[in-house]
Amino acid sequence: MNTGNSQQVPPRPDYAREELVRGFTRLLESHKGADMTVSCAGGSLKCHSSIVCPRSAFFFNQYWANCNREGSVTTTINVQNISLPMLRRCIRYFYVLDYDDTPVQELPPGYPSIRINGRMFSVAVRFGVDGLKKLAASKFEGNCIRLASPCEEPLHALKLLVEVAIPVYSSTSKTYKELRSSIAKSVVSHPINDKRLLEHPAIKHVCHKYPGFAYDLMAEGLKAVNGKV
Repeated sequence: MNTGNSQQVPPRPDYAREELVRGFTRLLESHKGADMTVSCAGGSLKCHSSIVCPRSAFFFNQYWANCNREGSVTTTINVQNISLPMLRRCIRYFYVLDYDDTPVQELPPGYPSIRINGRMFSVAVRFGVDGLKKLAASKFEGNCIRLASPCEEPLHALKLLVEVAIPVYSSTSKTYKELRSSIAKSVVSHPINDKRLLEHPAIKHVCHKYPGFAYDLMAEGLKAVNGKV
């Protein structure tokens, strides 16, 4: 029945989700009942197989393979080619459905969060965690949009966009299509979109080395000209 009241009702807080996240956060930080250790070259993290394994085929397979081999209640999974901060972000996501993309002490001063989100996307692909991949892609897109906004150092922002394009375009996998699209859109919409863009050494280098980058720039440029973005 239409009462004629067009005022929208504000969304209700998701108390159940908030409660679940608080409980899982306490569980993660206390290590109580932890039956699984994930280690890398930088250290190790205690966690719960019942929370981590159902979310990732990689950890599921590794956990049961180790259990069968070790025959013990607890097991250790060694992960190669990943830093402890990135591994910690991944494990935390399993508990709270989010991760912190702000730089930490072990990273160089001024380390941009866009690099963290790009790497987290790769981690999610490697471990087969679709939700984490989508979250990282969304955060990466937000980083790109901010770098394409007017700022005091537009050349520095443009250089950073091009730098993060290198690892994204160096892979031939179509998995990185989302990140490539975010980069190309931001470069095309960047405040420096005149002759200086074409003459920028970093742009020239990446376009020559990775033709896919040049193609995406052209495609996004045509969309902009035709008013499709």
